[in-house]
Amino acid sequence: MHEASYRHGLDRVARMLGRQWAPAILAALTGGGLRYSDLLSRVNRDEERAGNTRRLSSKMLSQTLPRMEQDGLVMRHEEPVTAAVWYELSPLGRSFMQALRPLVDWANAHREELPDPVDGHRSD
Repeated sequence: MHEASYRHGLDRVARMLGRQWAPAILAALTGGGLRYSDLLSRVNRDEERAGNTRRLSSKMLSQTLPRMEQDGLVMRHEEPVTAAVWYELSPLGRSFMQALRPLVDWANAHREELPDPVDGHRSD
């Protein structure tokens, strides 16, 4: 692969994952579509289980989801009768998550050597 093409690909991936809450939202949607309020609850519950003290606010979720839609990672659905809104991974989003699996496995295999995502310190 041409070096510039590789670099541009890395930049695209970093931009999509670099949105503050994108990884948490993507992970929450891997199990299937969720209504807006359930997505917010799932992300915050997952953060708490991971030992993180940060919380996703409704305002931040409502700002992040349209950007993720523009990136093509999530799809928004609205039920016309109930006006319920729910989100799911798009086909591109599902493909993106599958492509990330080897990287996640690598990070888990090297967790002792890598900085902790919460405090930035290594485990050693």
